[in-house]
Amino acid sequence: MSQGNFALALCGLVDTGAPLSGASIERWRGTWHAEHDAWPNRSLNGIETVSLWADWVSVKAGLEQEHAALVVVRAGLRDGRTVVRAVEPGDRESQESWASLRRRLTSRGSQMPTRVIADGHLGI
Repeated sequence: MSQGNFALALCGLVDTGAPLSGASIERWRGTWHAEHDAWPNRSLNGIETVSLWADWVSVKAGLEQEHAALVVVRAGLRDGRTVVRAVEPGDRESQESWASLRRRLTSRGSQMPTRVIADGHLGI
């Protein structure tokens, strides 16, 4: 990508016969941005969660705070699938970061399951 070789970088994401013109790449970029913006706000109503796994992943690049990290939340569903529920930045030492995440998931319709697995889950 840094070399401007979009065809090589995107070949695994598109059909080999798909045109990789600047207009096509810009159209895909717009679609990906829209999907990225919608994903953390999607409704979780009616999705039956039986277990929740949450953990912080340390990120050194791009975050200025000393304890900054990304929280990754995965849910085990009644039908056996595992899905990603959230990937959000926050302070790994903060009870408020955990509580805020729980409030956001609940506001989107997520029911808290009876089993939650998390390391140092201050408030979830």
